[in-house]
Amino acid sequence: MKFILVTLIAFTFLAVNAQKSEDLVPREAISVLSINNVNLLQKISLDELVKYEFMEEVQQELFDGSTKGKTLKDTGIDFDQKLNIFNGRGSDYDVTGLTFGIVHRGQLFDVFDDYLPSESAYTDVDFYTSYFNRIAIKNNIGILFRVVPSMHIVNEITDSIWYARGNQYPWHDDFEYLYEEKYMGEMEVEESEELEIEFFEEMEIEENTTTPIEDVELPVAGDDPTTKTYYELRDSVELALQTGYMKVFCDDLFINNNTLIKNAPAFEAQLGHASEGIFYMDNSRSFSEERSLSYLRNLYPSLYLNLKELYTGNIILGDLLIHDNSIELKIDTQYGEKLGSIYQKMTDSKFDKNILKYIHKDNSSFFTYNINLRQAYEQTYDVIVPILENPTNKSLSANLLIVELLDEFLNKDAIFDTY
Repeated sequence: MKFILVTLIAFTFLAVNAQKSEDLVPREAISVLSINNVNLLQKISLDELVKYEFMEEVQQELFDGSTKGKTLKDTGIDFDQKLNIFNGRGSDYDVTGLTFGIVHRGQLFDVFDDYLPSESAYTDVDFYTSYFNRIAIKNNIGILFRVVPSMHIVNEITDSIWYARGNQYPWHDDFEYLYEEKYMGEMEVEESEELEIEFFEEMEIEENTTTPIEDVELPVAGDDPTTKTYYELRDSVELALQTGYMKVFCDDLFINNNTLIKNAPAFEAQLGHASEGIFYMDNSRSFSEERSLSYLRNLYPSLYLNLKELYTGNIILGDLLIHDNSIELKIDTQYGEKLGSIYQKMTDSKFDKNILKYIHKDNSSFFTYNINLRQAYEQTYDVIVPILENPTNKSLSANLLIVELLDEFLNKDAIFDTY
């Protein structure tokens, strides 16, 4: 029994200490840059690295004024762990941040001294807060992150509360001036105001809005309308939603253990590469989570689904390799047959040496990317037109007709020769 007990304790200890910084990258992450500190520091010492100008800029972004004179060496960060910088999106919020290993928590908060301990609702997770940013530490792994609600939802709820209180259009004064100038001519101001009031009475005002998250205390519609301006009300709504979405995010990460490494096999495989850094981007999720396409989802659901299918499996992976006299970036792009056919045509191009005439002799570096726009356009046309062919939707048919007419009558030789 003693042997079994000791064995279980040993395995538990190993499991806790085996946790890596990449294990806290959230599933919402769409893109991740992971720096392999061990490989990097074998080629560039930390003493040398912190002397570079770009590192000064990085440290200025991370540190406040009270940490002047300190560098990444003083942070207590574990340089045997990867540093993972991520950018992600949930259905109603955005999240950005980084995960890292920690060897000395005291040193970490000597540098990040504007972060103060805050209450935690999660076992074995400590929280520290600074304005809208959070640091959460689980065992020896930290995640610094910020959750920002979608401004579309913030504005929708703010407008609902604002109008339910009996307020007028928030840009009332500017609207009144423009309305009088354009439509009222010589009419008296009093008459203009009467017409304007009628105009606003005709607007459909939502008195109740369903909050997308639970247990969020939003401002009440019956509040005195003189207590807050429209912008102050919007700030209050944004703060309340941010608090709610912060809980949604943390519950998913610390209770459900829903991480990117569990949901994205390609990301996990890329982390195993023996390079100084890796890059991961899920372009298919970037498309499906793009909120500006909501009109497309609502008005043309079949078209949206067809375009979403076009981007399914579109993942971009990269390796960063540092050599004695060069830095090498290897890119691997995964895509389906249709999207791949467009990429293939687009990249069927050779370097044009005429561009060398326009690069200044003192230029320290430059980047070129060769594309064949004409072939890419032709292939895109062949792929997209069948998707737009929907006989049951008159609006789509009209748009398709415009596309076909433009393709027929525009001088494509002249257009693409210009580029």
